[in-house]
Amino acid sequence: MFVRHRTPEEVEEARATTLADLPDQLARNAMLPQTALAFDSNRTKEGHEQWLVVTGLCTHLGCVLSGAPTATSSEAWFCPCHAARFDVSGRVRAGPARTNLQVPRHQFPRWDKLKIG
Repeated sequence: MFVRHRTPEEVEEARATTLADLPDQLARNAMLPQTALAFDSNRTKEGHEQWLVVTGLCTHLGCVLSGAPTATSSEAWFCPCHAARFDVSGRVRAGPARTNLQVPRHQFPRWDKLKIG
């Protein structure tokens, strides 16, 4: 699992992304219907928008992702095996991967605790 604490600027940038710019327009969030769209608000928990929780495996062939050395701030992770790129919301942006990173079931039972699963 990858847990990312996003800056206010990263949250704003992720929220400004339009669905038309995304190869995969589905949220891939285990807590939402399968048809939920990939808006950033559908990939984070309300009230905890600064925290992104995703599975850290590339959706192309399952390689472990790395932090993007980055040409742009919108790229958070990349696949060192096949160069897929994912944004600060865990949405695929380039490369051979065609689906967004999975958002697992999770909750924040307290302000300082995260429970995954």
